[in-house]
Amino acid sequence: MPLTWRPSAAGKLFTPTIDWALTLVDDRFVMQFGGKKLVGSVLSLEGLSAKPGIFWSTVSVPSGNGKVLPLDGIANAAAQELVSAVASAVKSIRHQQHVAHLLKNFATSNQPLVTWARIARDAWGAQL
Repeated sequence: MPLTWRPSAAGKLFTPTIDWALTLVDDRFVMQFGGKKLVGSVLSLEGLSAKPGIFWSTVSVPSGNGKVLPLDGIANAAAQELVSAVASAVKSIRHQQHVAHLLKNFATSNQPLVTWARIARDAWGAQL
């Protein structure tokens, strides 16, 4: 289920923010800001952070070129929720990648055990 964050109405009124929205959908994100749309892997948001203010936070979104895109006007609680959701999504994706790697290499990594078991079985059978 897609999750979307954006600046609050009061945040847009009282902070110097552009109109923006960030949506997480499975392992992808969609970010709309200043009339632009950016789509990418949630992994590219791994360094996302929030700096809380009195009422609203500034969310710092890492961009691919080493720069940071600041997004203002989001309520402090919503900003923390966004940071947690991105961290959770990144952790889930990393786990899925790890499991896929283990499954891909299962046959080759367990081959020494299979060989040992065959030798042990044959040796045990020869003793009977």
